[in-house]
Amino acid sequence: MGLIPLASNASVIGPENAAAAREHTVSLLSSRHQPVFLPRDSLLLSLRLDDDGVSSAEEKRLINEAWGVINRAFVDPSGSFSSRKWKEVREEVLKRPLTSREQTHEAIREMISSLNDPFTQFLSPKQYSRLLSAYKVGNGDTGIRVTVDLQRGFPVIESVRAASPAALQDLEKGDRIVSVDGAATSGLDAEALQMALAGDVGTSVTVGVISGRDGAARQVVLQRLSGQSTNASVRAISPSDRRFPLVDGRPTAIIRINRLSKDAAEELAALLDGYRPLPDVLVLDLRRNLGGNFESGAAVARLLLPGDALITSVEGRDGRIIEVYRTTDDGRYAREPSSVALLVDKNTASAAEVLAAALLENGRASAIGEKTYGKALIQSLVKLEDGSALRVTVGKYKTPDGNDINKRGIAPQRPGGDACVCSEEDVSVAAYIECLVGQ
Repeated sequence: MGLIPLASNASVIGPENAAAAREHTVSLLSSRHQPVFLPRDSLLLSLRLDDDGVSSAEEKRLINEAWGVINRAFVDPSGSFSSRKWKEVREEVLKRPLTSREQTHEAIREMISSLNDPFTQFLSPKQYSRLLSAYKVGNGDTGIRVTVDLQRGFPVIESVRAASPAALQDLEKGDRIVSVDGAATSGLDAEALQMALAGDVGTSVTVGVISGRDGAARQVVLQRLSGQSTNASVRAISPSDRRFPLVDGRPTAIIRINRLSKDAAEELAALLDGYRPLPDVLVLDLRRNLGGNFESGAAVARLLLPGDALITSVEGRDGRIIEVYRTTDDGRYAREPSSVALLVDKNTASAAEVLAAALLENGRASAIGEKTYGKALIQSLVKLEDGSALRVTVGKYKTPDGNDINKRGIAPQRPGGDACVCSEEDVSVAAYIECLVGQ
């Protein structure tokens, strides 16, 4: 499966590592630049632009580089992007006496803000470096599970495990996380922030928080301990002894996918293989799943779909379909479990929505819960000359039936609201089933 071609000659990063990249390589902008490899919430590209000769000054050259990335790659979700107006934005910025790198970075931020796309962002070298290092996850655990407030765009604590280091520091659900070890959390998605909190067992991490109750700001030092980890992306809620609970009289396995990490499909397959013979029903809990790695979402879909099923298509500029993702052969679990149900809510977003739409519109699953968030945009990470970076919207996912779910979401066949809030950390399987059936 290829990545999205944005231009005729460039280097590309793969979704996970160099070996994977070699399997997905396409040409984009300039073959003389080395790629960067990291997981992200969609397809990741590392692009570098040649100087366009407008200015030899270092600061203006950086302005031109950032401007050129947007001019060549940006896909406006609203469809209102104007090349003429974008040139005017550059001309206005280049009139300024840019005498420091800080001024240049601020000018780039202003340029980006004129696009009115909250998902296209500028990252300073420090923010970009933090994003890269955040993916080097350790085995230590603080007891915090994080999410991103999609309405306000900042990370918050989703849950705190009882008796964990975070609980002992009185951290609570809804507290805002503003820094990790002194580095601001702006520019980090939920997966990167979760990994930033993780580290080697026995080490500590300093977390800056703002209370969700009274707005008080403080710094807390959390020890990273071994034990039950909040970093796992896929977790079984059904008991491991294969005595499956009954939903409507049918043996049912319940698996929560917290996020679509690079190993999500392998983790799901390992759990299902351990269940053989498989139960009649598989429930995939995608609530509060903000997405993760698109390729992993597609891999999960391939496990459950038959051959030659359309997973998604990618729409580029001017509404053109520039990439199509299909299955080839029948997935390992395309026939059994015979029924698949998805739990979704208003915080099911991005790659998780693409996965849900693929299973729903191919008739492989039904959905229970709330309408999903409605984010079907593809962001690519673009490293600039000075070590800063741009996160750029470069496309939009369309469902197998050709639906645009961006800002619309997916409506479940069986509404459930937010009544069922139970989770594997604090409730028994029996209570979880009772809650599920009650919807």
